[in-house]
This record gives sequence, C-alpha cells and structure tokens, in this order.
Amino acid sequence: MASGGSIENAVTRLLWNTLKVLEEHDFQKFKRELSKIQPKEGYERIELESVAGLSPAALATLLYSHYGRSHCVEVTVEVLRAIGQVQQAEHLLDMLQTGERFVEKNKEFLTQQAYNVERIIEELLQEGVLSSTQRDSIMAESTNQKRMQKLYELVPVWDATAKYCLYNVLRRNTLSLFLQYAGDELTLYSSAFESWIVNLDAWMSNTQGSEDKPFDVESSSGTGSSPKCMACSSQEEDGAEEVKPEITGGKDGKKEIYRAHFPRSGFFRCTETDLKFLVRMATTIEYEYSFWESHLPAGIPSEWMEAGPVFDIRAEPRAVEAIHLPHFLCLSGTAERKLSVSEMCIGHVVDGNLYLEKPDAVRPFHAVLRNPSFSPMGVILLSASFPFIPVHCLVLLYRVIRAADITLHLYLIPNNHGLEKAVEKDEKRRGHSFLVDKPPHTSRPLKFNTRYRVSSPSEAEINPQELKFIYLTSDSRQLYTEIYSKDLQEGMQLTLTKASQEGKMEHSPLWATFLRAGDIKPPVAFSTSLCSDPSLTEHQPSSSLQAQHKGLHFVEQHREQLIQRVTSVSPVLDQLYGHVLTNEQYQSIRGMPTPQEQMRLLYSFMPSWDVACKDLFLDALKKTNNHLLQDLQGQ
Repeated sequence: MASGGSIENAVTRLLWNTLKVLEEHDFQKFKRELSKIQPKEGYERIELESVAGLSPAALATLLYSHYGRSHCVEVTVEVLRAIGQVQQAEHLLDMLQTGERFVEKNKEFLTQQAYNVERIIEELLQEGVLSSTQRDSIMAESTNQKRMQKLYELVPVWDATAKYCLYNVLRRNTLSLFLQYAGDELTLYSSAFESWIVNLDAWMSNTQGSEDKPFDVESSSGTGSSPKCMACSSQEEDGAEEVKPEITGGKDGKKEIYRAHFPRSGFFRCTETDLKFLVRMATTIEYEYSFWESHLPAGIPSEWMEAGPVFDIRAEPRAVEAIHLPHFLCLSGTAERKLSVSEMCIGHVVDGNLYLEKPDAVRPFHAVLRNPSFSPMGVILLSASFPFIPVHCLVLLYRVIRAADITLHLYLIPNNHGLEKAVEKDEKRRGHSFLVDKPPHTSRPLKFNTRYRVSSPSEAEINPQELKFIYLTSDSRQLYTEIYSKDLQEGMQLTLTKASQEGKMEHSPLWATFLRAGDIKPPVAFSTSLCSDPSLTEHQPSSSLQAQHKGLHFVEQHREQLIQRVTSVSPVLDQLYGHVLTNEQYQSIRGMPTPQEQMRLLYSFMPSWDVACKDLFLDALKKTNNHLLQDLQGQ
C-alpha cells in the first residue's frame, strides 16, 4: 500500500483510491475546501491545520474515523464536487453502487455457493458491519448455506457502504466462484457478474499518474507490467493482489529463479512475470523462465507457435487452485478470438514428452488452467495461420555504452517477458548496455511477417530503417535496428509505423517516443560498475565532475525548505528505489510517520551520494513537486 501506512477497511481504501489520483494542487484544494464544509448535525468540521501535512492515505483514515463509515463518503463527494472534481466524485459513487448492486442481485447464488463463510463473517466484524452479537448468531447455524441466509436477513437495512464492505469481503474470500462462473468463453460473462470481473477498484489504482487515460499505452519500462491494448475492448482488472517475488541467480549466466510467498488463500499476480495464481492456502511457489528446446530436442512442431513464455513451476500439491499463464495474442476481433481460443492449448513436458491440455478459460492476456499439475508449461497456438493473428508487442530500446557517441538498439518483440529476458541476456553478452526507460507497448497489435518502419525527423542514422516482424523462439538471437546520433542536445523523436507501399498513404504511428539527453544517462548502479573500467573513461561527460566543484547541489542548498514543504514523499521514494535507495533504506523511510521525518531520514543518506544520485533526486522532485521547485528556483 502507498504512503500513510496500511489501510485496513474497505471504505477507507475506497477514499484513498479516490484521493491518491488527484494532482498535488487539487489535493491541497481538497484539504482547504474540507476545512470549510459544514457537515450535518452532530459532526464537527475538520480544521485545516489538522490535515495540512497529511498524505492521501492518512487523510482517508482521518475522514473515516472523524465522520464514520457512511458520512465520510458523503463529505468526500461534496468536497470533490466543490473543487470541480465531478468525475472523481461520480467514480466514487459508481464504485459504491457496483458493490451494492452485486450484493443485492446475487443473493441466491452466493447463499448456495459461498465458501470461507467463517472468514467472511469475521472480516465483516472487523469492518464494523456486524456486531459481536450478530456474528455469534450467524455462526451458531450449522451449515454455510444457513449462515449466509442468516447474514442476508440483515442486508435489507444496510446502507450502500455496508453492502460495499460485503462486496469486498466476498471478493477477497470467494474469488474462484466468479472465475468459475465466467466459464470457458472469453467475454460471455453473466451480466450479473460483469461488474465483478471489471474491478473498478483496480481501475482507480491504475489511473494514478496516467492523466485519466486508463486504456492508453503504459508508462513503465515494461518489465513485469500488466499489459494494456487500445484495440482490446476489455482489460484484465480482476482484483489480483500484486506480489513481488524474491529473485535469486541471474549472474554469471545462471537463470533467475523467482520465489513468491503468498500469505493466505487468495488471487495473486507476480509483478515480475505477470503469472497469476489462485491459491487455496498460504504457500511458497518457485518458478523460472525456460524454453521448449530445453526439454524437447526438436522444440514444438514448426506449424505451431508458442504464444507466451514457458515456465518451469514448483509448488506444493493442491496448493494452487488455478494458474493464469500469460499469452500475447490480441483477441480484440471476433474472427481472431474464435480462431485463437479454439486453437489455443497449454503444453506440458513430462518425461521428455509434450502433452496438450485445453485451457479452462481464455482471457484477454491469460489462459486459465484449473487444478494444474506442474511441469515445464506454456501457451501454444496449434495453427499454421499464426502470421495472420495480431499480437501484443513491445518496443525495447537499449543504450550501448561502448559504442561511439550515442548508439541505440531497438527491438520489436511480442509481449513475452521471456523474450525480454533473452534480449537482456544478449545485450549483456555483447558488453555494457542498459534498457532505456520508455513506454514499451505498441498502441495497437502487430502481425508477423509484416514490415514496420523506424523513423526520426532528426539526423539520426537508422539501419535498417525497416524491420520485418518475424517470430523467433526464446533461445534465438532477436533482431534489432541500430540508431546512431552524434548527440541529443535537441532530443530525438522516434516513431514506429507500418511500412507503406510506394504511392500509398503513410500509416499512423504504432509507437512513438521522444528521447532527451537525461533519458539515456546510465542508472546510478550501472554508472558505478563502469567507473572501474578504463576503456570507458573517454566517454564519461565532464559536466557532472565540474558541478561538484561549483558548490552545493540544488537539493543541498534548499535542504530545510524541501524537508518542510515536500508533502508527497512516497512518489519521490518510488522514483529513487533501486537507483539511489536500497530496499532497506526505502522501507525505513516509508515507516516514518510524517513527511518531514521521511525527508529528514532521506537526507541522512545523502552524504554517500554522488552528483548523479543528487540529480536523480532533483529529477524526482521535479516530477512530483514541480510547483515547489519553481518557487525555490525563483528565490
């Protein structure tokens, strides 16, 4: 969970999801307007000084504790409307109504099929929806069906917030019911369950920092990111809880092994691989990327295509109720969906033999297999027509340090994290290079055996300008285009389009980015590893070295003001994590109770930073606290 500590109840989390997407200046307007709102009789106003330094999470907690479960939502909606955030107010009400409708419409189904009922009742007690007396009365019943019937006797007098709490408790504890109810078809969900599958809470989480473009191309580097496609009518927003696995290996040619710890039964998504697990119990699962040729001497038949990464997974027997394996096929069109779903299989290698199994469900980005047994496995398309099926794709940019001036390698690959790893391994084998952090996803799906053109209005040399997008297995060396430029003083626009035939109209961009000089600076950890390499000394810029002799850095000059005036620290920490801050430092800073104490602890680590680290800190402040930076620069 983000800044402000853990958020323990559904309504507080709902308020936090609403507040955290506000821009910083809108969030401050919210606080000012909140201090002016006259609440209904029996409640007191919240004074401005009480909220001045609070994060969105802390303010959400205060609203809930001050106004109570029902009235805190009413106050939040009133304030949002007063500051012109009408759309966010409507989203908040829509999410409440989604839970309310679900609980009311599905009484019979849930009464008959719900499981984990004891846990459901306990969590409703913790949410404050049930009293201890009501809990004891319900649990006195002899069966889950009778307990659910007793629970539903109380529902008619509940308000929307109480029903929303039940909705969330059910989602956490009985998710497999709804995955099972969705059946084998991709989009043929019952209308009564559609609002469940399209998880509005996840939508709100994903819109943070995206300028209200929930279906646009993602803004992360692509590694482990949840795929989006503007051509797909539905997105996989299924409420899976994100888990960051431990990673071992990955050095000296060793494979990376992922170890994910799941603290309880539930539905989880690995942030590194996009694997999803529905688990029955607390468990630990190990997995690693592989490829078919490691287990089958001839690989899979040439008329078939691997449609996603191959994984070698190790789990306790019966711990996993369902696994969601990633695939990169775009199922946005009716014809493509019918063909892909009918010819999609999950391959297993057992004792050197390949076995095929039909998935239990096919979703926009995953194939679902229930009650799986584990061996090397992955999604396969049993069709020779795969060149005509659109696929989700990534554009990866690598900066090559050993090469002259500025040299980039541009890769066009299917959205397959296994292939991303193969590219990374190839680049490391060649020498010093690093991935440039730019949005990787193409805005629309591409097709194999089609030519795509890389272009730039600058004087960059691009060779070859046209790439034929062909399918290469994970153990093959992936093709790339080399881009060379003398410098990036004026930046460089790069665009990917479908190659036009002579005399035909130019196609619209499928991917585009603008490169600035700062975008291709090596990460701090990477720069440190280069310092001991004398062959690279001639390529190091002198500007950073000169800056060290000109006095204090900007972030040092304005230390006290930044400590006192930066109110949103978590986004800054997220920018520095892995580049400047270790995991231990990151967690210890986040554990401090106020923004001022968080900033003071952050500054305590600064004596060990070089200029590049301080530059990254300044860049993070510009992205998250730009108005404050402009004010300080004007002094």
